[in-house]
Amino acid sequence: MVAEDLVLWKPLYYTSIVLFILSLVLFPLSSQWSIVTILILLSLWTRIPGFVHFVFNKLAMNDMFTLVVAANLGGLVGGLFGAFTMIFSKIFGTFCSRSFNSNDYSFNWWGEHTCTLLV
Repeated sequence: MVAEDLVLWKPLYYTSIVLFILSLVLFPLSSQWSIVTILILLSLWTRIPGFVHFVFNKLAMNDMFTLVVAANLGGLVGGLFGAFTMIFSKIFGTFCSRSFNSNDYSFNWWGEHTCTLLV
């Protein structure tokens, strides 16, 4: 299989453009939420290689970005950020295992939500 069959590229490009424009619009209002929007965009793009081959799942940076958001905005916002980026990125992959996704969501949600209690 080629990468064109595994990733929905056109919706991914359009979503990336919308997120970037949203971050530009949010910057005069709140630079903090503008940066969160850019981190969503980066998290989305770092999860894409994992759709091509499972070995590339280790390249995803969304856990680090979630920790950054949780440390700055609180555990609840960090947990929502992590869950949103994981669920939202799965839209652009054509093959996803539901059992793996549910375990992935639940463990990451609790881990990211409670990480600020340790900081």
